[in-house]
Amino acid sequence: MFDIDAIAARSAVGWDWPTFDWASALAIRNDYIGATLRRVAAETLNPGFASELQIETMLLGVAFELRRQFNGEQVAAQASAGKLGCAQMATLRAMAFDTVGDPPCIADLAQVIGMNGRQLAARFRATTGQTLRNFLAESRLERAKLLLRDHRLLIKQVAFDCGFKSSAAFAAAFQRSTGFTPQNFRASVSLQ
Repeated sequence: MFDIDAIAARSAVGWDWPTFDWASALAIRNDYIGATLRRVAAETLNPGFASELQIETMLLGVAFELRRQFNGEQVAAQASAGKLGCAQMATLRAMAFDTVGDPPCIADLAQVIGMNGRQLAARFRATTGQTLRNFLAESRLERAKLLLRDHRLLIKQVAFDCGFKSSAAFAAAFQRSTGFTPQNFRASVSLQ
């Protein structure tokens, strides 16, 4: 699926790849690319709803990131010491929101970012003012709000896709966060 000519045909970006040492491409150290490719592998092994579209979207993101890296474009400067950079935050957001089923654990996130769990939790809190655990929980519920808009999905499917072990646990967490039961939330968004 990673056909650069097909990707170029669908986007308005010139895909003239610069001349560079191709051997250096084997040594790319980019957390976003690594995390995205792991998500592509997971989606390929366990396809879910709209897997092809999801994989294509992720691969397009990888293509843009590779192009930026090969062109020597610098990502915005890393945040000050003790905080996470923009690319690290984008990687965490993508993994937290897009992971289907069990949410990623802090150890998995830390491995992708390239630090230990305590460092990641401390830097995340210094960057956002929020704990990493709360962020992961909020991400699951934001994903649930998006999925609940699709009336073809059962509530228990949404619960499972968002990493909850039961519909009851999902309903309790959702109501605690939003003030609505999943059913009431779904009904309110269908009226809009």
